[in-house]
Amino acid sequence: MRGSGSFDVRHGTNAAARLLARLLRLPAAGVGVPVRLFVTETREGERWHRTFAGRDFITDQRRMADGLMAERAGAFEMLFRLDERGGVLLYRQVGFAFRLGPLRVRLPRLLSPRVVARERTSADGSRVGVRVRVIAPLVGLLIAYGGCIEVEGRGA
Repeated sequence: MRGSGSFDVRHGTNAAARLLARLLRLPAAGVGVPVRLFVTETREGERWHRTFAGRDFITDQRRMADGLMAERAGAFEMLFRLDERGGVLLYRQVGFAFRLGPLRVRLPRLLSPRVVARERTSADGSRVGVRVRVIAPLVGLLIAYGGCIEVEGRGA
């Protein structure tokens, strides 16, 4: 899948949130930020290559044996249970871990950043609306973004 659109991106307002967003190379804040998305198949799942105003944000997603979906961004791995409700796909985070090579250290829920995400695809599959929020312990809102991707090669 590939597509493009625009998103509104905001960061937490405290100094710790702004610093952490910079250190993690998260997309810059802005309104109507141009976004490109390329999803490609990999041996283990899918690579999601997002570009926010020229800044890349790449994650790898794979299905787990227990039905969960793992999404890895650098050394961070989030585990999600995907639920569909009323045409909306909800990403229910059920775990967070640091991965360094084969070493995987799962964080207790109290210390884990929380990702709240949802997506809705239009009936004809030509548009995907997305909303994502990341809340870090002791920091609060780290980043929130949302908008719509126009899927290329779909529709009439």
